[in-house]
Order: sequence, then C-alpha cells, then structure tokens
Amino acid sequence: MKTKLIVIQLFTLLLTVSCTESVKVQTRDMEKTYLIVEGLLTDTPGQDQFVKLSESLPYFDNQTIPKVSGAEVVVSDGTTDILFMERMNEEDGTGTGEYYAPEGFKAEPDRTYSLSVQATVAGVPHRYSAEAEMPRMGFTLDKIDYSYNGNTPAKLDSLWTVLMWGQDELETTSRFIACIEVNGHRIPISSTLMMEDKYFNGKKIEAFPIGLLYQTAENQKNNGPSAKFLEEGDVLTLTGYSLTMEYYEFLSNLQGDNGMASMPLLASQPANPTTNVSGDGDVLGYFAVCPVLTASVTITDPFKVIDYKE
Repeated sequence: MKTKLIVIQLFTLLLTVSCTESVKVQTRDMEKTYLIVEGLLTDTPGQDQFVKLSESLPYFDNQTIPKVSGAEVVVSDGTTDILFMERMNEEDGTGTGEYYAPEGFKAEPDRTYSLSVQATVAGVPHRYSAEAEMPRMGFTLDKIDYSYNGNTPAKLDSLWTVLMWGQDELETTSRFIACIEVNGHRIPISSTLMMEDKYFNGKKIEAFPIGLLYQTAENQKNNGPSAKFLEEGDVLTLTGYSLTMEYYEFLSNLQGDNGMASMPLLASQPANPTTNVSGDGDVLGYFAVCPVLTASVTITDPFKVIDYKE
C-alpha cells in the first residue's frame, strides 16, 4: 500500500518553472525519507534549466526544508551528457541543493532528455533517474494587455486582469501554465492559471483573461514588488509553458482544482502524486521539459479598461 503523503506547505506550485520555490513535503511514515525532485528544462537559454533536490520531513516536524547538497546531477540528450552544477550560498559557501545547466544551455524540440541523480538522502547514497520529452507548443502568444477592474464587489485596493491574444492549433491539445511578472518579479501561484485549451481549441484567442493582479496592501506586505500598485512605466510579462499530459496531471494533482489555484493552495490533501522519477530510494517529484512563449506590455494608463467580457 502506498504511503500517503501530506503536502503541508507549498510555497509555490511544485516544478512550475521559476514560478517555483521549494516545497515542504511531510509524511506520516516516520521511517521513510523521500527525495523531492523539482526539475525543468526549457527551449530558452538562460531561463530555468534547473534541478532542485530536497528531503521530506516527518509529519510533525517544523524545521526548514533539508536541501540535498553535493549530489551529481547529469542531463543527457542521448548524445551529450551535461553536468548541472550546484549553486552555492554567497554568505557561507554551503550548497543550496539547486543545480543549474551551463550558460547557454537550452532544450531542443523532438529530443528525449534523461536525468541521472546520485545523491545521499538521510545518510544513505542512492541513484535516481527520469526521462522527459518536450511537447509541441500548440499555440502562439501574439501580445498581452491589461484592464483595470478596481471597482469590483471584492473591494480590493486595486485589481487588474491580464489579457492575452494568440492562436491555438486545432491538431494539438494544449495544456499550459501562465506565469506573470511585474517588473521581473513573479506573482504568487494564487494568481496563476493552469488549463487545457478546451475553451478555445483551434480558435483565435482575443482578450482572453489569463491572470489577475490582486494588488492589495496585504499582498504587498507578503509578496513584495510583484504586488505593487501599477504605475506608468511598469512592465508586465507573461510566460506561457506548454505541458505534457502527464506533467499537467501531476500539477493538477498538487494544485487540487484543475484551474486557478485556491488559497490555501491545496483544497484537499492528495495521496502520492504521479511522478516520472524512479530510483533505489523513495522519491517524489517531476522532471519536465517545456517550450515557452513570452510577451510583455508597458503600463501607460494604469486605469485603462478593456471590455473583454463580450
């Protein structure tokens, strides 16, 4: 019988690109320590290309997330092995458990990538592996814009909707997640949309609401620059990541509602989410390869209103 895992605190969606930070996984089985793998490659140099390793914690343990340092992390495209190097803390020189590709690396379409990890978990050396292929993008992202929605029943300090324009392919079922940045600072997962293209499969996409910016005083306190009140000259950036069906299901399992994340993030606590990582030790997580599209818009009039509901 599979050990049921309780995800107690998920700071952002596991493995969702740079939308992510680390996760804290706690188990009721005090005798098992799981390696948690968060791996992502994209087709854009300098964007993502990481593998993050950490350990699970006993159910009632409130200590900080144990990072797995000193591991050997290798990604192969079938012809070349790429060694991912661990990023070190500048303050004390200790390992962060975050491993990054060499500068200029990017994943290529129509290739299968393999991940190999040799790591010591709970004092015992183990080997782990995973395999992933990049899906088709399935849609284009032509531009984004914003619409002020401050006069809503929610009575928030300020509220904007981020809109997108593009074209979806009829032949491809697209699954994607959209991450929004304000001046380079990404918003929390509670305002991030993950969905399939069933609402616009094969259609032209015009002024589709892809995300919300809840810029409240409380959010500004908790989330910093990503929750600032929008002003002239600010830049909004949308990055869309195309997901395989398996990766989408994995994220959906964690997210709990197949769409806009709830707060708290997990409406229900899932059993073991599907993972594509295996090894001679207990392991959870996912190694993914995603194509990405990006578009930006500069704020001119923060109170501009676009009638996108017709």
